Amino acid sequence: MPTKTGALQVKKSVLLCIGLLTIMLSSSFCMLSVRALNSDEWTWSASWSSQTYYQGDNGTVTITFSSSESVTVSSVSIQFDWQTAPTYERLTSPVYAPYTFPALSFSIPADAVVGSHNYTISFQGQEYEVINWASFSVTSAGQLNVSDANEKVYAQTIPTVQNSLSTAQSYQSPKAQSLLQQATSMYNQATTYANQGQRQNAVNDLNSASSYLSQAAAAEQTYLASLTPTPTINNNNNNATPTPSPEFSSFAVAVFLTLLIAVSFMITVKKRKMGKS
Repeated sequence: MPTKTGALQVKKSVLLCIGLLTIMLSSSFCMLSVRALNSDEWTWSASWSSQTYYQGDNGTVTITFSSSESVTVSSVSIQFDWQTAPTYERLTSPVYAPYTFPALSFSIPADAVVGSHNYTISFQGQEYEVINWASFSVTSAGQLNVSDANEKVYAQTIPTVQNSLSTAQSYQSPKAQSLLQQATSMYNQATTYANQGQRQNAVNDLNSASSYLSQAAAAEQTYLASLTPTPTINNNNNNATPTPSPEFSSFAVAVFLTLLIAVSFMITVKKRKMGKS
C-alpha cells in the first residue's frame, strides 16, 4: 500500500504533467494565432484609373488579393509617401480570397515631386489552421510615377494651336500674316522646349503662339470687313418713284359732267327769258 509520501509525489507528478501539457497547448495556440502568410502564399494586383498621373490629379486604384491558402480578408489600406496616414477600405465581414476590394481614392498634391513615389499596401485577414483561425497582416510596396503638370497642359493645348495655325495659312490681311509669322515662331520654339523636357517654357511659348493667333484672326476679320462695299442711298429725284395721283371713279366724272350740263342749260334758259322781256 503506497505511503502518503509516495501518493503526494504521484499527485505532484500528475499536476506537473498537466501544467506542462497546458503550457504546450497554450503555446501551440499562440503560435497558430500569430502565424503570418508566407510570401509565396499570397499575391495582389492593382488596377489604376489612369495610365499617367500628373501633379494635382485625382485617381482611384482597385486592388485584388489572392492566396493559395484558405484565407479571408477584412481590410486593405494604401499609403503614398506624400500621405501622413493610410487610406483604408474595411469590410463589414470577412470574405474569402480571391477578392477585389472597392476602389480606393487618392489625390496627388500639386507640388508633388515629379518622378517615382513609393506606396505601401497592407492586408488584414484570417487563415484557417488545423484547429482554429489565425489572424494575419501582410504588406507589400510599389511605385507610382507622377508627371509634370505642365506636360498635361502642353498635351491639351497643342492640338488647338495646330488647328489655328492651319486655318491662319489662308489669311489675306498683311497684319494677320505678320502675326501668323510670330505665332509660328513661338510654336516652333515651344516644340523645341518640349523635346528638351522643358515643359514650363514649352507651355509659356505655346500660350504666346495662341495669343498671336487670336490677334491674327481678329485682324483678318477687320480686313475682310473693309473690303466689303457699303451700300449707298441714291438721292437723285429723277429715280424717285412718283407718288401716284388720286384717281376719280367713272361714276364721279359722269355726275360732275351731268351737273355741269344742267347748270349751263339753266343759265341759257334764263338768258333767253331776260331777252324776251
